[in-house]
Amino acid sequence: MRTLLALVLALLASPTLAQADPPDTPAGRALTWCVHRLTGDDHSEDAQRLHPEFLAALPSATIDQLGDAMNKEFDAADGFDITTVDARSERRLVAVLRSRPGGRHARITIVVEDGGDRIAGLNVAPAPDLDEGAPKSLDQLLAKVDELPGRSSGGIYEVKNGELEAIAELNADDHLATGSTFKLYVLIALANEILEGRASWDEPLAIREALKTLPGGTMQNLPAGEEHPIEHFALKMISISDNTATDHLISRVGRERVEAAMAPLHDHPALNRPFLMTREMFHIKLAADRTLLERFLAADETGRRALLPEIDAAQPEMALLMAWKKPFEIERVEWFASARECCRAMAELNRLARDPALAPLRTVLGTNPGVPIDRTRFPGVQFKGGSEPGVINLTWLLQRDDGRTFCVSLGWNDPDHAVDEAGFISLGQQAIALVGAWQP
Repeated sequence: MRTLLALVLALLASPTLAQADPPDTPAGRALTWCVHRLTGDDHSEDAQRLHPEFLAALPSATIDQLGDAMNKEFDAADGFDITTVDARSERRLVAVLRSRPGGRHARITIVVEDGGDRIAGLNVAPAPDLDEGAPKSLDQLLAKVDELPGRSSGGIYEVKNGELEAIAELNADDHLATGSTFKLYVLIALANEILEGRASWDEPLAIREALKTLPGGTMQNLPAGEEHPIEHFALKMISISDNTATDHLISRVGRERVEAAMAPLHDHPALNRPFLMTREMFHIKLAADRTLLERFLAADETGRRALLPEIDAAQPEMALLMAWKKPFEIERVEWFASARECCRAMAELNRLARDPALAPLRTVLGTNPGVPIDRTRFPGVQFKGGSEPGVINLTWLLQRDDGRTFCVSLGWNDPDHAVDEAGFISLGQQAIALVGAWQP
C-alpha cells in the first residue's frame, strides 16, 4: 500500500491546468505555485515557498522523481485539472483535482504558515467518491460490496455514548475471517491489564526466541533478550501489524485474559477459542505434519487446547509458505468477527482511551490510518485491518470535525480466489468520503 508521503509527492509532480481559479489569498497563491512549480524541475523558489520543515521532509529532488508514479496512480498522463476550490480561510483551502485522461479525483489540502506565505501543511487523499460511477450513498456503497464473489459484510455506525447506532449495514452479523483485525482484542486485554495495575506502558518486555514468528512486521529480526517497553510492542502490533509483537503481548497478558476481553464484545466468542497466537495459526496451516491441521479441525475446544503445545513445537514448512498464494482453510482456521463486532471493539478502545492512564492508545491506534484521509474533515482516525489470501478486513473509527464519531468496518472472504485488495481498499476510501458528507 502506497505511503501518504509518496502519494503526496506523486500527485504534486504532475502537470496541471486550472479549471477553477484559486482565490487571491496566501493559500490560493500557494496552490497556484504548487501546480505550476511541480510540472517541472525549477527549484528556484522552493526555499521561499516551502516551510523549512516541509522542505526537509519533501526534498526538491524527491518531488521531481515521482511524476511517473503519479501518472500511474491516477492515469494522469496529461496532468490534472483543478475542478473546485473550497477556501476555508485565507491560509487554508481544499481543492479537488481531476486527472486527464483517467478522470480520477483527489482532494488536496494546503495550509500556509501564520504571518507568511510558505506552505506549512499539505495533505492529499484520493477521492474515489467523486469518480464516475462512484456510489452516492452508503447503501449504494454496500451494494457494491455485496456484489463481490464469496462472502462480504459491512457496517457503518455512529458511535454515541459508546454505543453503535447503525447507519447502513450489510450482513453485519455474519462472522468472517478478519486477518489481523483480531489484534484489537489483544490491545483491549492489554489496556485492561494496565488499568488493573498488572502491567504498565513503560514495563520492559524482552524478545523471546520462542515467540518469534513470520512477518508481517520486523520484531522477529531482533535478538533474543533485547528489551522494549510494552507500549512499543503495542505500537508495532497495530501500526505495522507486527506478528512477533502480537505474540509477545498475548503471552504477557495471557491467552485467557484476551479471551475474557473479547467475550463481552463478541456474540459468538467460542469461534475464537482457544485464541490463537499468530505463530500457532501459521504452524497449523503450514506444518510439515499435515495431520496436525486435520486433528485440530476435528477436535472440540478442549481438544484444541490440548494440542497447543504440539502446535507450538511444530515448524512451518517453507515450501508450503512459498506456495501459499491462494486461500487455505480461511473458513476454519482464522480469527472471526462480524462487522458490528469489529466496530464494538473499536468503540471500546475509544472509550478506554479517555482514561488518562490509557492515553497512549490514541497514538497506538492512530499512527497508521490505513489510507490517506482528509484530516481536516476527520481530525481523529483509528485503524486496524487484516488480510491473508482470500481474506481482507478494514475497520476505522473516525472522529469528524463536527464532533461526531463513526465506525466503518468492511470485510470480504473468498475461499476460492485471492481477493482484490486494492479494489476493496478503494471501496473503503469511498465509504470514508461518504461518511464525511453524511447527515442524519
